[in-house]
Amino acid sequence: YLGITAGAQQQFNFDGDLNDRQYHLSVYSDLPNYWGVGTYLQHRPEVWDDRNTRGGVLVRRPASYYAGVNLATDGRKPVVVSTNPGHYWTAEGGYETFANLDVRFKPSSNVTLSVGPTYLHRLSTAQFVDRFDDPSATQFFGQRAVFAALEQTEVGMSTRIAWTFTPTLSLEVYAQPLVSVGDYRSFREYAAPRTWRKHVFDAQQLTRNADGGYTLDPDRNAATENFDFGDPDFHVRSLRGNAVVRWEWRPGSTLFFVWQQDRAGSG
Repeated sequence: YLGITAGAQQQFNFDGDLNDRQYHLSVYSDLPNYWGVGTYLQHRPEVWDDRNTRGGVLVRRPASYYAGVNLATDGRKPVVVSTNPGHYWTAEGGYETFANLDVRFKPSSNVTLSVGPTYLHRLSTAQFVDRFDDPSATQFFGQRAVFAALEQTEVGMSTRIAWTFTPTLSLEVYAQPLVSVGDYRSFREYAAPRTWRKHVFDAQQLTRNADGGYTLDPDRNAATENFDFGDPDFHVRSLRGNAVVRWEWRPGSTLFFVWQQDRAGSG
């Protein structure tokens, strides 16, 4: 079996600004050994962005590209392995790399165990940080929006167990630990409306303050107002899990016993 899909789409806002356009191609094949392989390609040309400034002026979103592959072994076997890594990059230098692995083990017909580690590394060149009222920002209608380059790394592990004891009694358990770390740097602002060019604040404009955050003097003028904002760096750890017991105590009548756990910490 061989399948090929190609397509395109575009989107406008109510002002008639083109804010999305993309072209994509996917190819998938089931091989004679029952393995599945495929690839997905996408191109998004440069368009307008009416959301990145969080209600401010229209800016430009640079062109981007995505390439991904998927591979799955024979699903009839007791051990099935699949993966679908991908890489995304933009004309401005941003990127995102994603990798995962899903291993499903069926020791018997009524028990299934799967584990799925994931890894993500991302660099965003225009991550929104904060916005202030600033009369000197005349090109932006008195609103100054601060952005940054955000480098983020995330790792996680999904684990599932499905156990059918009898046709009327079963158990499902799911757990996912996850760690995500984000580093904001090279704070910046758009150079002008309707562009994706940006101006990076220098050491005279942006300084650390006593609270551990930042003080911004965008026009280097001591007579005008400065702006303070906190350090947006983050380190998040979470653990989510649930367990569901399903009991059909009589035909057509089922009870579900559910336990959930959600823990998180940040710094």
